[in-house]
Amino acid sequence: MSTQGQVITLARYYARQAVLLELRGQGIKLHHVDACEITRSANRYIVDHPEIIAFATERYEDFVKRGARDHLLFLMMYRHGSRCSEAVDLRIEDVSFDRATLWVKRLKGSNSGTHPIEGDELRAIRRYLGLRKE
Repeated sequence: MSTQGQVITLARYYARQAVLLELRGQGIKLHHVDACEITRSANRYIVDHPEIIAFATERYEDFVKRGARDHLLFLMMYRHGSRCSEAVDLRIEDVSFDRATLWVKRLKGSNSGTHPIEGDELRAIRRYLGLRKE
């Protein structure tokens, strides 16, 4: 799915939530409302409130940044057997891009050491750092 398609999907989600809140505010029981009617109302909501597309665009950019960060964090924790406290303690200085290694500082009495970084992990680090600088 393209970025534009993902933003529109996100806008539909937010519009649907707004419609559901309006229905609840009117005291309408949601199990009495047809799902197709909610979808049609959400589509009308997007047309009537074009600012929701701008809002969804901003939220999508946040999701992309957080998604890259979370993916990298879990990948590194899995590959290097890090605890949460060790992963939070990682710094850019711990990564050697030219040698493709990572210095892992162990806690709780374990031995610290240098770990090799695989290609996909190195690309994920660079992608996250590029997103972070924007």
